[in-house]
Amino acid sequence: MSTTLKGNFSGSASFRTLWDQSNLYILVDVRDAKADVNDRVDIFVDHNNGKTTSYEADDRHVIIKRLGKAEGAEPRSYRVRETKNGYSVELSIPWGGIQVGSEYEAGLDIRVTDGGASGTQPYNPLYWNDRTQSQEQDTSKYGVIQLAPMPKSAQAVQGIVQIDGKKDALWNKAVPFEVKRLNQTEGAEAVAHAIWSGEYLYLLVDVTDPNIIRDSINPWDQDSVEIFLDENHQRTPYFQYDDAQFRISADNVGTFAGSASPGRLVSAVKKTNKGYLVEARIKLHSLTPKAGNVLGLDLQINDNQGGGKQNVAKWNDKTNESWRNTSQYGILTFVGKNKHGD
Repeated sequence: MSTTLKGNFSGSASFRTLWDQSNLYILVDVRDAKADVNDRVDIFVDHNNGKTTSYEADDRHVIIKRLGKAEGAEPRSYRVRETKNGYSVELSIPWGGIQVGSEYEAGLDIRVTDGGASGTQPYNPLYWNDRTQSQEQDTSKYGVIQLAPMPKSAQAVQGIVQIDGKKDALWNKAVPFEVKRLNQTEGAEAVAHAIWSGEYLYLLVDVTDPNIIRDSINPWDQDSVEIFLDENHQRTPYFQYDDAQFRISADNVGTFAGSASPGRLVSAVKKTNKGYLVEARIKLHSLTPKAGNVLGLDLQINDNQGGGKQNVAKWNDKTNESWRNTSQYGILTFVGKNKHGD
């Protein structure tokens, strides 16, 4: 997920983070067309998220200048690259022996200075969280990052299929991905495939559910497949204009939330000897994909087991927040024909 910095600046900047057991990785993209000797990115890390008003031994301040010089970073731990509209900075910062894992929290702030705006003095630099610009001495106003596992990924191959509830041969060219039960020993599961063409995303979801129940009043309590899309892949903790929730019941009745609507969906459902097969075509409304593009995707299988018991299977998001939070979706990559020799 890309996070935009705040502040008044002739350009703009955003950053992304990754992690492993050894390092925190940070990528900062700066839009600043005019290079200046004083252009720089300051990165501040509070490894233990102590939020102290003075620096402790675990706190780091790294300065990376646009022209390539750095302070506080090892020579091979960073890279500066000119881009079409500015420059980017990549940096790895060691955890320094701290044992990290999923849900570990660290303090972070980033500041970007346009050196050409005011000689050698920073002029309204961009920042992530500390608007007082006191990051060099005080970690209490840093933002917080929480480490999370890498989301699952799948591919959509290029092609066109007819939406009729049948598994055409082209579906076999798409690598399947599994939608598994959440902490349950029984209940529905599914195998899915994805295809794309132009502004359309095609999904085939083969559900294993021998006991289909569809008479509940609430559509989410009926046996059904839910499709969640985050077209701009910003992974926000709330729904934006591009985010959508499509629900298709085992009787092929659609319900919609977010930007989803009946006019964007064509679907077919066919009963099988092990459950039911859902085939869907969704018109993307803010993205016309090209090979290599990505979007956020999650799938959910609702399984009414009768007697008020409800089980759920999900692809990536293990929470019950997919209907309003895109930050835990998996990643779908659009793949061109030539990659598969079609």
